[in-house]
Amino acid sequence: LGTASPYAGETNGYGIYFDDACISMVADGNTIIHAQDAAIYSHDNSGGMIMRNNTLYECGSTAGNTPSYFLYQGNSSNPGFVFNHNIVYPPAVNKPFIVLLNPSLPASVTPGAIDSNYYFNPYNTTNNFLSFNTSWSNYTFYTFASWKSFTGLETHSTMAAGTGKVLFTNKTSSTSTVTLSPTSYKDVNGVSVSGSMTLQPYTSRLLFIDYSVPLPVELVSFTMAIVNGGIVLNWKTATEVGNYGFDVEKIAHGSGPDTLWTKIGFVAGSGTSNTSHTYTYTDRLDSKTLYSYRLKQIDKDGQFVYSNVIEMALTGAPLIDVPTEFALGQNYPNPFNPSTTMTYSVATAGPVRLSVFDVTGREVAQLVNGQMEAGNYSVQWNAKDISSGVYFYRLKAGNFTSTKKLLLQK
Repeated sequence: LGTASPYAGETNGYGIYFDDACISMVADGNTIIHAQDAAIYSHDNSGGMIMRNNTLYECGSTAGNTPSYFLYQGNSSNPGFVFNHNIVYPPAVNKPFIVLLNPSLPASVTPGAIDSNYYFNPYNTTNNFLSFNTSWSNYTFYTFASWKSFTGLETHSTMAAGTGKVLFTNKTSSTSTVTLSPTSYKDVNGVSVSGSMTLQPYTSRLLFIDYSVPLPVELVSFTMAIVNGGIVLNWKTATEVGNYGFDVEKIAHGSGPDTLWTKIGFVAGSGTSNTSHTYTYTDRLDSKTLYSYRLKQIDKDGQFVYSNVIEMALTGAPLIDVPTEFALGQNYPNPFNPSTTMTYSVATAGPVRLSVFDVTGREVAQLVNGQMEAGNYSVQWNAKDISSGVYFYRLKAGNFTSTKKLLLQK
């Protein structure tokens, strides 16, 4: 679910919603992706609810305390509930996994009611795990460790940082065989997974990069800084194997509604290389006060993995630098070998495409292709695998088109 999801035909809201006075309902074996509210929500006077074997992936709004699972347990005749054998991976923000709303909790939570789950926090394992509410406005937050200590629950559950995750899904009625990229993975139990795997109908599997094995694309740094009224992202790879490029994704928190991850640009990769490469991307500042970024590294075979998340909080009102017209700047340096930077301005939000062509008109690189907000941008082109010669780069944004010449000298 969720407008930012890559899956078509979805809407905002809850993944599964149990309305007032639902008793002994079962949610078993579901995969819920990018629901912008709670993945599973049990409303007033719920009782005897059973939630098991579900994968709740990046669900919950980035605003407020929306969790992956919310229970309003007000049914005194059937107060029990079960939350077992679930995999929970929240959005890349500090949000609780579970919210329980009931004045009698946590005393009414029996041992084993919440247990044998896998919790993965993109940042660390010490952030808020559970929110126990005695009323809508009275919250008590627990870390995973403090909740276990206070209640004696979750004795068989696992909390891990869970970075570098990849979710494989099968949304068909037939079994599906997935051929894995050369990256080495581990499952939620830490067991190595490689080669291929079979997904049963309507199932999913969450894997994590095994960082003890050298990666096809080894990302060694990912940083951000404010430069000339914009946020400049820089990242560096040590080696690359079959690297198509990087989608740059963002969440801007602050005034106005938050959203889930949004692609804001694309930077072409260097294919296969045993040498280090540096990349850069410039994003504009707007009225938000907290920015989160991540990279989606895409192989040439279509497999992809996510980087860690980096964040920056602005202490004052950010400077909004909105250009009044479209423009394409001359690349620098020029001539260059093997990397050069191109700058451009977008006056109004809309689709933007920046590509490089050879003298015959053949497209040799696609540097930017997507929806962009108004602002000033820069993007780097690494032409390591391109022959020396004269090339042209063209910006198309709305009705605006501009082409400039550059020279690659090796």
